[in-house]
This record gives sequence, structure tokens and C-alpha cells, in this order.
Amino acid sequence: MYSARSLLIRASVHLRGSVLIPTSKSTVGGVLRHTRYASSLSFRNPGKVFQNEPAYSKEELANQAANANLLRLVEAYRRYGHFQADLNPIAPASAKVAQLSIDNYGFSEKDLASSFKVKGIVNLGKESATLSEILQHLEKTYCSKVGVQFTHVESDAERKWLHEQIENLSKQTLTKEEKLQAYNLISKSETFDNFMHKRFPGTKRYGLEGNETMMSVVEEIFKSSSRAGLDDIVIGMPHRGRLNLLTGLLNYAPRHIFWKCQGESEIAPGVLSIGDVLSHIGTSVDLNQYGKPVHVSLIQNPSHLEVCLL
Repeated sequence: MYSARSLLIRASVHLRGSVLIPTSKSTVGGVLRHTRYASSLSFRNPGKVFQNEPAYSKEELANQAANANLLRLVEAYRRYGHFQADLNPIAPASAKVAQLSIDNYGFSEKDLASSFKVKGIVNLGKESATLSEILQHLEKTYCSKVGVQFTHVESDAERKWLHEQIENLSKQTLTKEEKLQAYNLISKSETFDNFMHKRFPGTKRYGLEGNETMMSVVEEIFKSSSRAGLDDIVIGMPHRGRLNLLTGLLNYAPRHIFWKCQGESEIAPGVLSIGDVLSHIGTSVDLNQYGKPVHVSLIQNPSHLEVCLL
């Protein structure tokens, strides 16, 4: 039985909004900042959290009406900014997206120095800003190394909360140690996959190639859970990346995986049972390196995440 201070993670199910993250190691800072946002989410039902909250105050609605063109421009960045995000580490960013041109919203170059009240329109941490400042903020938030999609969320209050959190991320910074730790996790995961590919080329292992940033994401969730005082984390996830998570963060000995790759069973000799495939392996471990100890269980599960038995 898990207490109220437990976190259940379904790794194959997205949150209400999605984050598009490239795997280039130069984008570690952006990834972790967005992970901190994701791991700070309330794990209650979002519908219950926001259903009785008005999305905007009368003052915010009045400012939206007074600056309707600016609001349309900001909403365009929230909806289309990810199309212009620099997500491909080996190719230049996409060409300018037509929907993000200021000409479409009644602005021109001469308006860049004009000041606008931004309350209820964009989260800049101040009451007013020039159009140039607003554009720089939107470009940095929605068109840099991490793309965000959330405008499909139906609730106005939920969308407002999401864009407020996202637009505040650019103010966060990472220490050199945090960046190095994220880089090390990603590099170790890539090294593990390369070794497995060369040493066991015919083994179905569902590596993490192309999604190595998952390691930094999951570790940040572990850290946030420890800081929040959680006792248990229970993870159900599909095949892809399971071995990387086991060996990289959950202290699972790689030699046990190598043993399985050679066709051996993880079940002790003499036990009337059969083993399972590599991609279904689970574990349960105490992690003490994040401050308060937290117990993490990666649940064994069949294909396609049909069921996880706690």
C-alpha cells in the first residue's frame, strides 16, 4: 500500500501539454528548465483544479480588448512557435513561420519601440514592455532549443496557467554542476546503447537512441520528489529506454543485463519458473543521493503497457 506521499508515473502517457526536446547535448539547460516546470505540476486532476477558477480578471480582459492585435501576435507564438524552434542539432532552424510575422497583426518596424501594457497578455514580470522586448521574450520562450505545444488544451484557465509557467522559464538558470551532471547522464546512456549494439547486435533491447534527454528528465523528477518529501515513486513504462533507466539511475547491475543477453534466466536455478524478456525487467531500489531517501519501483509489465501490477 502506498501512502499519500507517493508518486505514480505512467511514462507512456503525456501531460496535458507536450514538450518537444532535441537530443543535442548543447541543449541540456533548456531541457532541465522545462523539466523543472513539468516536475512542479500538481498531480491532482487538472479539471478539478481549474474548473471553478476564472481564467482572467476584469482588468486583464480589458487590457486584452485594448491591445487585441498584440494578444493575437502572442497567441500566434504560443500556437505556432514550435514550428520555428531550433530542434535539429545537425541542421539550421526552420525558415521564418509566416504566422509569426508582425505584419499580420497590424504592426511594422516603426512600432518596435512602442510600449504596451502586457497584463493578461504575456508573462514578462512587469506591467509594460516595448514590442521589441515582447518579441525577444517570445522568440526565446517558444522558438529556441525547446518547442512547446499546449494550445489544444480546452480549458482557458489551464492554458493560462501553462503559458505563465512556460514564459517564466527563461528567468531560471542552471549551475555548472547541474549542466555537467545532465551531460554525464546523457553521455553514459549513449555509451551504454553503443556498447549493447556492438556486443549484442541481435538482441531486442529497445534502446534510448534519440531520446537520451529522458535520463535528465527522470532524475529531475526524482530530485523534486525527494525535496517534496515523497516516500515512494512507482513507474510504469514501455520497452524503449527501460534498460538505460535501470542501469543509469536505478542502480541495476549491468552484468545482470549482459547475462540475460546471453540467453540466461534471471530466475535462480532450481526455482520452478521461467524468466521474462529484457524489455520487461523491473526493479525496486532506495535512492539516497537526492537528500531525503525515496523508494523507486520500476514495475515489470507486459508488452504495450497493457497492465502494471503493483
